[in-house]
Amino acid sequence: MAKNIVKGFILGLILAGLFLSISLYQSRNKKTVSPLSETIISPTAPAISQKTKEYQDPTGFKFSYPEDLKIAVKETLPAEVYADISFTSNIASGGITVKILTKKNSSLDDWLKEQGYDSSNSIIGNLALADLAAKEVKQGKKIITAALDDYDTLYLIEADLADQAKYWSEANKVIAKSFAFVEPEAAGSAPASSSSGEDIVFEGEDIVE
Repeated sequence: MAKNIVKGFILGLILAGLFLSISLYQSRNKKTVSPLSETIISPTAPAISQKTKEYQDPTGFKFSYPEDLKIAVKETLPAEVYADISFTSNIASGGITVKILTKKNSSLDDWLKEQGYDSSNSIIGNLALADLAAKEVKQGKKIITAALDDYDTLYLIEADLADQAKYWSEANKVIAKSFAFVEPEAAGSAPASSSSGEDIVFEGEDIVE
C-alpha cells in the first residue's frame, strides 16, 4: 500500500514537471504583439508646389509664388497703400499678404517697435528684399519680412502660419527671395498680371450687370 502511494506521488511529480516544461516551452515561443509595434498612420502634412508663377504689379515690383496658391489683388485701396496682394490655399489654413504702403517719419526699427516687436526675442534675422535691407521677425504664428526704402515706402510680406508652419514658411521664402523691382507701368496700362492672369481675383472691382 505504501509503495503504491510513493509510486503515485512520484508519477504525479513527473507529470507535473512534464506539464510545466510544456507550458514554459509554449510561452517562450508564443509571439507577443506590442501596441507600440503597430504602425500608426498620421495625417500627411500638405506639401507646397515646387512649380511657380510670377506676379507683376504695375507699381513696379514682381515676385514668384507657388502655383498651387490662390492669389487675390485688392483694387480699392487707401491713399497710403500702393498694393495689397493676398494668398490662400485649398489644402492648408493660413495665408500670406504682400503689402506696399507709405510710412513717413519712421525708421524700420521704429516701425517694428510700434507694431510691438521686441528685438530681443522677435527678430529672426537680417536679409535682403530685392536691393533693400530687410528684417524678418516672428510673433506668435506670424512671420513678417519688412523693408523700408529711402522714399518712406514700406514693403511687407506677412505669413500667417496657422497650423501649417512648414507649408507657409516655404511659400514665404519663395516670395521673399524672388521679390524684385521693375519699371512701373504707365497710367492706363493693363492691370497687374502673372504668368496666368486668369487665376488672379481682383477684389473691389465694380460689377456691371
